[in-house]
Amino acid sequence: MQDIIESRSRRWRSTASLSFGVRGSDNTNSYPSSGLMDFKLNATTPATTRRYESYGGATKTIWEVAGIANTVVAATYEFPNQDRDTLTFGLSHAEARGREHEYLTSSTTTAFAGASLRLGQIRIRPDIRLTETHRRTDSGSTVASGGLTVFYDLPRNFQSYINADYSVVDRIPSTNFSTANQNDGHSRSFKLGLSRSFLPQLTVFAEASYTAFNPMETRFPSRAIPYMQSKANQNRRQAGTVGALFAPTANIRLRAGIDASDGKYDNQDPTSKKYRRDTQTRASIGLQIAGQAVSRKFEKFSLSVSASTTKNDSNLRQNDYRRSDASITVNYQLAD
Repeated sequence: MQDIIESRSRRWRSTASLSFGVRGSDNTNSYPSSGLMDFKLNATTPATTRRYESYGGATKTIWEVAGIANTVVAATYEFPNQDRDTLTFGLSHAEARGREHEYLTSSTTTAFAGASLRLGQIRIRPDIRLTETHRRTDSGSTVASGGLTVFYDLPRNFQSYINADYSVVDRIPSTNFSTANQNDGHSRSFKLGLSRSFLPQLTVFAEASYTAFNPMETRFPSRAIPYMQSKANQNRRQAGTVGALFAPTANIRLRAGIDASDGKYDNQDPTSKKYRRDTQTRASIGLQIAGQAVSRKFEKFSLSVSASTTKNDSNLRQNDYRRSDASITVNYQLAD
């Protein structure tokens, strides 16, 4: 109790954590289920297929395990009012190292800032983020994002939220990925969520979202190949999520959910001369156990285990794949 009182009396609080673990996937290169890709030279030639090759010439599904590490440092300022309004900013860095094929190898650094403010019956949370990612088997990217989430409590113990987010994606060209900037663009998304606790231990939730991506094709000469490749990335995606969160004790949380989405591309794919359309389903489950469940000596530790299966059905063979992922992570709270 004294620790809680002392914490509440401080305006500034800092947190730091370190996570490490392993992650595995049975299709790290997102190899298509058919092993083929659709191909058409021009509008007058017949459609055909050829063998698909992913980065480095891989011609089959690749299984890989990677070691992962992540650190987060943040500082929070609590305003001197009764609403517990806060301002937070911080930095995170994550590393993943594949053991053999390096499809899971990546490095991600994010600088972030946000706030939590109460205005009458609603709570708003604006945030901004700048993320730079580097990968061994794909182009790096810099993504600048800003968003706003509004929370509101509804009758009958329902909680709701609405979110709007805008991002600018800047792919980083390199010797291996000289055409990376053809994937640059602007992304905007909107989400609407609803949840309800039916028991003290059980919460059911649902979310609907809409995402649109607009490429920057106008930076390339009109009708040139880079222009057509960039323009083909324009898409709209509708998605939905349903799931449940079960907490049998204060130290154990189990989450299970199913995501489904439908994506439509507005312009022809230059390779297949088709209009791409994808439907995707993803089932996931995650378990988090606080160290206190074992002993007070481990109160700064927590264990997370997660698994998911993704099925992407596309009218283009090269985008049609199945994938299963799993990870186990240990987190240590360095400071609080």
